[in-house]
Amino acid sequence: YLTTIAMILMGIAVYSYESGYYSSITSVIWFTLSGMLVMGVLGIANVLSASFLYKEIDPTLLGKILAFGSAFATLCIPVGQILFGVLIEVFDKQIYLLIVLAAIAVFGVTCLVRWNVLQIKED
Repeated sequence: YLTTIAMILMGIAVYSYESGYYSSITSVIWFTLSGMLVMGVLGIANVLSASFLYKEIDPTLLGKILAFGSAFATLCIPVGQILFGVLIEVFDKQIYLLIVLAAIAVFGVTCLVRWNVLQIKED
C-alpha cells in the first residue's frame, strides 16, 4: 500500500507545481522522496519474492523459472514505455492525473498479490 500512497504523493507534487502551490524545487523534493519510497518498497518486495522462490522451487527448475521471470520483466519494460508514452501525449496537460491512475492500477495489483499470498498454505 505504501507504493500507492507514494505514487499519489507524486501526483500531488506535480499538480501542486502546475497549480502554482509549490515552487519547482519543493515539487521536485516531494516527487523524489516519493520515488525513493517506491524503490525502497520494491527492493524489499523483490528480496522477499526471490527468497520465497528459492525456498519453494525444485533446484533443478530454479534456473528456468528465474530466467522466465527475468525475460518477462524485460519484455514489460518496452511495453510500459510505449503505453505510457502514448498516455503522456493524451494527458499532456494533466500528468498528475496519469500518475494517480497508475497509482490506482498499482493498488489493484497490490490487492491481487495480497490475495494470492494469503492463498499460500504453509506445510
